[in-house]
Amino acid sequence: MLAKKIIPRIDLDHGKCASVISHLNDPSDVVEAASHYMQQGADELYLFDAFPSSASHKLTCEAISRVAENVNLPIMVGGAVLTQEQIADLLDSGADKVVIGSIAVRRPSFISMACRAFSSPRICVRIDTDRTNWGYRVFTGGPTDILAGQDRMVDLDLLDWARRVEELGAGEILLHSRHSVRLGGGYDIYATGLLAQALNIPIIAEGGEGQDLDFSAILAPGVADSAITADALHSKALDIAMIKQQMIAFKLPVRLNTVLTK
Repeated sequence: MLAKKIIPRIDLDHGKCASVISHLNDPSDVVEAASHYMQQGADELYLFDAFPSSASHKLTCEAISRVAENVNLPIMVGGAVLTQEQIADLLDSGADKVVIGSIAVRRPSFISMACRAFSSPRICVRIDTDRTNWGYRVFTGGPTDILAGQDRMVDLDLLDWARRVEELGAGEILLHSRHSVRLGGGYDIYATGLLAQALNIPIIAEGGEGQDLDFSAILAPGVADSAITADALHSKALDIAMIKQQMIAFKLPVRLNTVLTK
């Protein structure tokens, strides 16, 4: 079994930290935030453009370049990525992979075009899902769509859509569970495991975490390969070393060279 990954998410607002991260000298400095998580033992970083615009795209690219120059971690980037030109900009700036979301639902062919242009390992598709009276359904994305007034449920079953995403060539799926965010009792183990058992590509889980045991549960065999976390780390309720020590106690594979002693 491959080592499981802990991925801190840093929200960006025009190239600066939108997240409130405790105990940083400069709370707006994305490089300081990224360095902070690297020192804790992060396996990867997720930089998310929470307030996307044509102006913010350039500033996000500049932020990625600064992080790539100063922090030795893989960088995943997302947030209203709608064109191949944007993907190229983000990768050229130093991102290792790019997350696409609602554009994939609206234009499934965009997935295959992006994978051909940039290679499957560099394209991750975000699926925003919620539990409904009709089972788990797909929505047209996260905060960026809500802000734009374009957030809605679409006529897609979660598993059917995830299988289609894999067929179209995506290298990974980022599963964001609204149900788990709403309840706040941990990641959505059922929905994540459903995809993990049916697909052959890695699944990244997001949404609902708050305790160290949440990570050991979602990263157990047959569930997720990676877990994204934000608020629990930003508030210093948890740190990555603590999470990884708990994972080791449950005999889950982690990158030992990133576990720092407290």
